[in-house]
Amino acid sequence: MRVLLFGVDGLTFRILHPLMERGLLPNFQRLQNGGVQGVLKSTVPPMTPPGWMSISTGLSPAKHGVYDFWDFEQTEQGPRTHTVTHRKGGKAIWNILSEWGKQVVVANVPITYPPEPVNGILLSGYTAPSIEARVTFPTSFKEELLQAVPNYQIDLNPAVSSSQVGNLLSETLEMTHSHIAMLRLLLSKPWDFFFIVFTGADRIQHFMASISIWFDGGLC
Repeated sequence: MRVLLFGVDGLTFRILHPLMERGLLPNFQRLQNGGVQGVLKSTVPPMTPPGWMSISTGLSPAKHGVYDFWDFEQTEQGPRTHTVTHRKGGKAIWNILSEWGKQVVVANVPITYPPEPVNGILLSGYTAPSIEARVTFPTSFKEELLQAVPNYQIDLNPAVSSSQVGNLLSETLEMTHSHIAMLRLLLSKPWDFFFIVFTGADRIQHFMASISIWFDGGLC
């Protein structure tokens, strides 16, 4: 038996259901018709880093050590911040399955940098510096990825977050297309467990929410 875990960051039922009812997401509709759905309790706090690490490990933030995008450290010069790129405790499901001899593929899961050795392939996701860094295990897979998907990008350029809506949408679509091409490449590899995360919906919702808040504030 093989297991594929497909995650979409920031895509809630409040957004998903109306789009399915309008016939815009036929593949999600097929999944709903052939399976089950439910609203699950999130982590505290309900944010991307602790959420995905709890999904990956089955542990609470207190045990895997990830609470936010940032770590705070008190130094003699004052407080310093560090981007959280990896969990601090516990084993992820891909570690356990690798130990059992199962072949795993892990792609674009947030907070997975630097990539861990696994019995298969791991491609780091959000909070990894960029594709120029060592973001794959094995290291040789990055060359194969860039040959197949020359425009592959882990996440949006930070400058895009302050751009116009049209630019954000086109950049997000371009990023998502590169992730789909990466998915097709990895699906051709041997695997027993496959875990991939798409982040485009989250990027768009954050930007649209900031616009809504700005307009609401302007109308008050």
